[in-house]
Order: sequence, then structure tokens, then C-alpha cells
Amino acid sequence: MDSDALNAAQERLGRKLGWFVTLTTWQRETEWKEYSPRRKFAYFMDA
Repeated sequence: MDSDALNAAQERLGRKLGWFVTLTTWQRETEWKEYSPRRKFAYFMDA
């Protein structure tokens, strides 16, 4: 991402930047079972 473009958008809109992050890992309970996704989400505001 272009930090100059993000800063210009913040100035133009008069809002802080927020980030929404999704982390997906694939795990299986045992060696013979199928993999299943595990997801974690986070949202935070730029200071």
C-alpha cells in the first residue's frame, strides 16, 4: 500500500484509518483426518 495515498485519503476524508485483519491457519486433529481452517479476526484503528 502506498502510505502517501493513505495519508492523503485520511486528510481528505477527515477520518482515521482502520484495519481489519483475518488470519487463517489450517490444522488437523490427527494425521488421518482432513485439514480444517481456524480463523482469527482483529480490527484496530490507526493512532
